[in-house]
Amino acid sequence: MLEIFAIIALCKSNRANARARGKSVGGITALTICLWIGMEFFGIIVGIILSAFILDADASETAVEFVMILCGLSFAALGGLISHLCSKRGKIVEQSQQLPLYMPTGNNAGYYGSNSGSQPMNSSAFVSGCYCPTCGQYNDSSAEFCEFCGNKLKS
Repeated sequence: MLEIFAIIALCKSNRANARARGKSVGGITALTICLWIGMEFFGIIVGIILSAFILDADASETAVEFVMILCGLSFAALGGLISHLCSKRGKIVEQSQQLPLYMPTGNNAGYYGSNSGSQPMNSSAFVSGCYCPTCGQYNDSSAEFCEFCGNKLKS
């Protein structure tokens, strides 16, 4: 259960980092989840192989499970670290150059609504918030304090 909370917190952090750098938010979220879970399964396999080499043939089942879990969690943390480093890669771009939070789809992707007489899309309608000058995390436009570090956002 704690691992699920850790994945959610890491995904939120990685999304904010990716959005600040103009990267795909969905892509970095998928990368985070795949790296975490994939590396955890790989770590469990490494733990099984490692326990066969370092433990005696008559070792208890608990010792084998301990080595498997320790390797699995270590590799999961490594996958999380790799995804975090990927999300922090690149320079922070100005807010006007960042990808919008929601992208419309369909034939009229450049317009609001579904008919051809709609108004053109305005990027400021999608991105409404600010980045904390202290920690660089994205915050909602109604926030007075950063929800990550507590720094005052508006004067």
